[in-house]
Amino acid sequence: WEGKNILTYDAPCLFIFHAPKNSSTPEQDGVIWATTALYYAETLGIGTCFNGFLVRALNAKYKFKRHLSIPKNHIVLETFTAGYPVYSYKNRAVREKAKVNIIK
Repeated sequence: WEGKNILTYDAPCLFIFHAPKNSSTPEQDGVIWATTALYYAETLGIGTCFNGFLVRALNAKYKFKRHLSIPKNHIVLETFTAGYPVYSYKNRAVREKAKVNIIK
C-alpha cells in the first residue's frame, strides 16, 4: 500500500457536507443532502463512494477543516468521493420483484 492513496483513491472530486454545530438536526440534514447529491451524481453516470474516515478526520483536527475553508463553528456531516468509473457492468444485480401492499 506504500505510495497509494487509500483514503480517496485519487478520486477527482470530493463532496463535503457541513453545517453549524448548533443547527437543529445537522446529522439528519447531512445524510439527506449527501444522499440526494449522491443519487443525482449516479444518474449522470458518475461513480460515488461515501467516506466516513474523512468525516472523522476532518472533525478531529481543525487544521484540516481550515485548509478546506470550513468554518470553525461547523461540523462535517458526510463526505463522498466522485468520478467516472474505470469499469462498467453490463449486467445488473438480479433482484426479486418488490412485494407491495397498498392500503386504501
